[in-house]
Amino acid sequence: MTNIISEIYGMRKADRAVITGLFASLFMLLAVTISNHTTATSWSPVDGYTFNKAFGLSGAVVFASMMAYLFAQFVDTFIVLFLLCYLNVIEWNMFSKLLLNGFLFKVFFAVFDTPIFYLLSWYLKKISSERQCRSVEHSNIILRYKF
Repeated sequence: MTNIISEIYGMRKADRAVITGLFASLFMLLAVTISNHTTATSWSPVDGYTFNKAFGLSGAVVFASMMAYLFAQFVDTFIVLFLLCYLNVIEWNMFSKLLLNGFLFKVFFAVFDTPIFYLLSWYLKKISSERQCRSVEHSNIILRYKF
């Protein structure tokens, strides 16, 4: 799915879709966990036991989903390096080192660049909106003196 998003809307939108999905999963996990640890109201059609049976494994599902994402990153790195070695672009004795480094690089940036990206986006939007406000104020001042 992210390949389609990337082709149509660009890589940034595809990355945003992945990160949004990750945060949605974590939010859902938090909401279900809190709900699991509270008592059902007397008017609820679902009792606590039934709720726990239905949603009790949500943590395992989110964990499995994240592991699938990491596994996909590993497979991606593996295939690229395998082809580069097979085509004699890289020597085979470098394969395992590059595989570990490439995978850890992807994991590191998947975890740590997200908060930085959103903080920087927020800051740039803030600066942009302040400039727009100043520009509108400046235009209003000019219009007042022209007419």
